[in-house]
Amino acid sequence: MKSGILFFTALLLLSSCSTTVFLTRTEPPELTLDPQPARIVFSNQFDYNANSGIKDKHEEAYRTAIQKFAETLSRDTLLENKVVGFVVDKPDSIATSGKMFEMNLKQDAVASLCRNHEADFLLSLDSLRLHFEWEVIREEDPMDGSVSKTKDFFLISNYYVTLYDPAGEPVKRTLLERSLLYTSRPTLGALITILPNLANAITKIGILARDAAMEYLGMFYSSEVVAGQRKLYTGKIFTESNNLIFQKEYDKAIGLLEQIPFSPSSSGKVKKIQHNLSVARELKTLYTGPD
Repeated sequence: MKSGILFFTALLLLSSCSTTVFLTRTEPPELTLDPQPARIVFSNQFDYNANSGIKDKHEEAYRTAIQKFAETLSRDTLLENKVVGFVVDKPDSIATSGKMFEMNLKQDAVASLCRNHEADFLLSLDSLRLHFEWEVIREEDPMDGSVSKTKDFFLISNYYVTLYDPAGEPVKRTLLERSLLYTSRPTLGALITILPNLANAITKIGILARDAAMEYLGMFYSSEVVAGQRKLYTGKIFTESNNLIFQKEYDKAIGLLEQIPFSPSSSGKVKKIQHNLSVARELKTLYTGPD
């Protein structure tokens, strides 16, 4: 099997005359730790209670964001064969509240946390920001030319985390940014904007926390990205061969395509057959390697 290409997926287009095959290649993990599975202790080092920029009414939103993030890490169900496992540090071991997220934790503090939890690494939540951004959508009625404006509000979470080795040396800093559409409001003008209340967004903040944690967990595993796409002609004569291609039965598909009868006058049909043949042969080479 040629390295990098694991499988392909097919998506039927609106057109009935073709289908698109998406080629997928495997990217290596962004982070590879030793030993495996590595035990990582997660420790919240962001004291939102002492942050003057966070209102009292928003403290529950931050508490939820941190708790859901930690719970998702520790309840990882991403894969059966785990390469990392998380445990959560108790919340009363928060570092000094004035620490900036760019600063490293003291090496002895990291070593102590790793030792206390029998962990191979420490993941520190250095800072967290929850906020709203918005976009004005302008729509014009094609019938009477009237214009309406809507503000789309997006809820955004920014998790700043640092992974340390047991000696207290930083391994990698990471920004996990997640967002979702929170609400839309009609607007008469764009000069004054009243933001939604974070205190009312607890449920969606939990969703962002879960997604951010899953994004971080995904950094330890191989990922699949779309490497390209190819078109396959469809129609009655290609039904069986296309099904074989989707099932990765490339040799059978190629043999079937080579046996489709055609006359010299049917140049369009010949071109379609030759095109599908070339795609099947390319997929075979990418997926199984050359003969």
